[in-house]
Amino acid sequence: MSADSLYNLYDNGFFERAEKVEPDFGYGSGFNEPDWNADIFSDPDYLVYYEDAVHFSGDDVSARERVDQNNYSNYRAELKFFLDYFAAVRAGDAKAYLDLHDSGFIKAKRVEDRNLDFIIDYGFSPQRVYDITLSMCDIKEANNKLTSVFEVKYYILKNDGLFRNDIGQGEARAQYMTLENNNGKIKITDISFSRPVDDGRLSSGNIINIVIFIAGVLIMITAIVSINKIRK
Repeated sequence: MSADSLYNLYDNGFFERAEKVEPDFGYGSGFNEPDWNADIFSDPDYLVYYEDAVHFSGDDVSARERVDQNNYSNYRAELKFFLDYFAAVRAGDAKAYLDLHDSGFIKAKRVEDRNLDFIIDYGFSPQRVYDITLSMCDIKEANNKLTSVFEVKYYILKNDGLFRNDIGQGEARAQYMTLENNNGKIKITDISFSRPVDDGRLSSGNIINIVIFIAGVLIMITAIVSINKIRK
């Protein structure tokens, strides 16, 4: 049974559930038939793309760098978190995947997110994720908690739609994940398709961008004034 068929049964009340708000997904097309017991590492098509790594930029890393099980200790703890995150996704381990999220976020998000609601109740099959890129967008510390925002992009080969039903074959759609590090315990506290709006506390990166913008405006004004004086 295809992912679309499963979701149709789900929507039509075949599975017992409470009424949910239907979000606008923008579905991809051409989902593969789900294989709940797939051994994705024996799939030669996937092995062409597979690497147990993420590609990271941001923080003190100016160029994108490859982070894997052998060198993650050279980076902040959030990078090891993402290696574990994608290991759970590849394994189709819904419990391990959900455990990486804040319970309050899961409880609130499932009401509006049909895909997450389905995963909580029924899980998902092993996913052939590849070409994973992480870009740190923001980081701040308050009340002994370190909060960071990452832009996360990846592809899914032979996507069956059970884990991500918003992307088709050969497509990637960035998610913005907010992570909270509380004394070494990291959880996802938010996932969205748009970059979170800053709450007013400026990070060092934002301050630099503002300074650069103001300097550019001042240079432009100075140039305009000079041109006007020459014309006079």
